[in-house]
Amino acid sequence: MKKLMLVLILLVACGVCSAADNNWVSTGGTGQDNLWSTPANWSLGWVPLVTDGQIHISTSYPLNTDMHVVVGQNLEINGSGAIVNLQGGFNLTAILNGGVGVGETNSNPATLNIKDGGTVTSKYTTVGLGKFNWPAPPFAGGVGIVNIIDGALVTGPQGFNIGAEREKNTGCYGRVNVYPAGTLTVGNQMKISAIVDNDAPKSYINLSGGIMTLKPYTGKTLAQRLTDLQDFVDVGKIRGYGGSRDVDVYDDGTDAFAVALDGAGDPFYFVPTPADGGFVLPVVPLTLSWLLPAPIEDDAISVNVIWGTDAAGNGGTPILTGAPDALTVDVTTALAETTIYYWKIVATDPVTDAGTPVVYESAVFSVSTNREPEIAANSMVYQWLEEGTRTVGITSDVNDLDGIALHTYTWSSDPAGVTFSPNGTNDANDTDATFTTAGEYTLQVEVNDNDEHFITNTVTVTVYADGCAAVTNEGGYDAAAARERGDFNHNCEADLWDLQQLALVWLESKALKY
Repeated sequence: MKKLMLVLILLVACGVCSAADNNWVSTGGTGQDNLWSTPANWSLGWVPLVTDGQIHISTSYPLNTDMHVVVGQNLEINGSGAIVNLQGGFNLTAILNGGVGVGETNSNPATLNIKDGGTVTSKYTTVGLGKFNWPAPPFAGGVGIVNIIDGALVTGPQGFNIGAEREKNTGCYGRVNVYPAGTLTVGNQMKISAIVDNDAPKSYINLSGGIMTLKPYTGKTLAQRLTDLQDFVDVGKIRGYGGSRDVDVYDDGTDAFAVALDGAGDPFYFVPTPADGGFVLPVVPLTLSWLLPAPIEDDAISVNVIWGTDAAGNGGTPILTGAPDALTVDVTTALAETTIYYWKIVATDPVTDAGTPVVYESAVFSVSTNREPEIAANSMVYQWLEEGTRTVGITSDVNDLDGIALHTYTWSSDPAGVTFSPNGTNDANDTDATFTTAGEYTLQVEVNDNDEHFITNTVTVTVYADGCAAVTNEGGYDAAAARERGDFNHNCEADLWDLQQLALVWLESKALKY
């Protein structure tokens, strides 16, 4: 009996260990959309189960929740530009050994937006850490942003890590923005990277009117945690807006204590979209969007936006003036290619009752226009296999203000199965794509400029089993002319089968008879 029990235990353990990862693969193609509940959006063909392996959100196509989500292993939001919107009042819970990681292997920020009253709960949370199991050669940098807009992030007993400490991880950083209707609960030790950029912490928590709750844990008294917290505030690892850097602590009615900043000397961060320093196509209208601080009273906040090519941000053109509680504006003037544009937000809370307006002025944000990569596949959108294979030369063309010497070109296909050589390098601008199976393929190139900016484009190529299938399906086949050439079975050649069919009707008269 003991031997049998041991075998059963091993089988169960191996079943858990071999669980396949179920990854977000949606690009908005046929049968796909941006909803969690759509099976075609996932690599295993079904909506993630607790028994699945890790879940990787590795494409830049936004994912929106439309159901409560429970995962058993890690949820890793790690694709360049990956966005997960926890919305609609739904919750995301990681159980078993599950944690949530935002920004592990990406160079363009991966983002988790928590809104509509939703809650993310996990045993541990990492933001911009690099990898869950680091150090892990070769090192892959990661940039992560969490916006707790209207909801909560509750991280459990295994800790909360923002950014990476080690020198080789200087490309990593994480930022957590807690807005007025947001709460952050830290259930154990909290670590924020000490790596700096221009003498300021590269990773931080921004309490823009939100609340952070710290729970006690073994090894740290309340007084020690308060000292650690004040140290974080003093060096800018925890920041807010307006006023002093005093930490307000109050009992939340449990064994935990809550923290808010009575201001923190730093400007309110508006969370601009497009992201500061990002790329856009030179196409109008271009929508700019942002978040606003909570009004001190119940007044509407007046918003002004300046846009132009002045790096100081003051010499541009006002494109929004005095708009109450505005969160977006469209740029409608033509945009030039390969040009840097700058914009700034000035928001004024009138504080009518007190009579002393409060002005929030953003930093100067920038965005660069760039041509989308253009892909050419031998000037054809269809190919065919010859002796079971076909190799096609493909070229991507892109302009960049900073030149293209450091660009990398990463190619992929949907469905998988296409090989690219070279791939993921600077010389992969020109690559050879090799097909071995007939079908319709979407080829994507991601061009990364090695400075946290990337852009993608796709082309669809249909591959037929052979040249006859290609000419038949693409409208170049004349059935009547083929019969005149002796091709009775329409396989694009006159062969013995055609002669057999001809012999069967040889001298057979079709004349009318009485």
